[in-house]
Amino acid sequence: MLCADGGGTATGLRGAVSAYNHDPVYVSTVLVLSLAFADDAGVDATVVAALTYAASQLGVPYRWGGTGPGGFDCSGLSQAAFAHAGVSLPRVAQDQFDAGPTVTAAQPSAGDLLFFGSGPGGVDHVGIYAGDGLMVDAPHTGAVVRVEAADWSGLVGATRPG
Repeated sequence: MLCADGGGTATGLRGAVSAYNHDPVYVSTVLVLSLAFADDAGVDATVVAALTYAASQLGVPYRWGGTGPGGFDCSGLSQAAFAHAGVSLPRVAQDQFDAGPTVTAAQPSAGDLLFFGSGPGGVDHVGIYAGDGLMVDAPHTGAVVRVEAADWSGLVGATRPG
């Protein structure tokens, strides 16, 4: 059905999933999870739960200090997503980075937390890696929770919660 509705191409996938189920949260969730499964068909249940929660928050406004439901900052989103998956994370990005464990692989896996800032002691942003170089994050005041390309040049490091 997805292929018949144009889902055989990256540009047609959103429309094909929407034709199957018009709920925008459903569509966003399927598209985010498709990134994760494309990178690793064996994505574990914790990552699926965290990414599902994060995807369901797409479009929610950024709110400094926000932990949901009416708004999130970056670390509030990652904390809430992993809490939904049964994993406890500290509240702020620096503390989440310090909690580890650090990912040493050259390429992060879906569900890894990506940290940005001036260095290991100056982390000021976090996103949840979805796959294909993209992350789900609450980027800044005036923005909404969204999927965007990770800024690899500003990457301080990554951790793997759970």
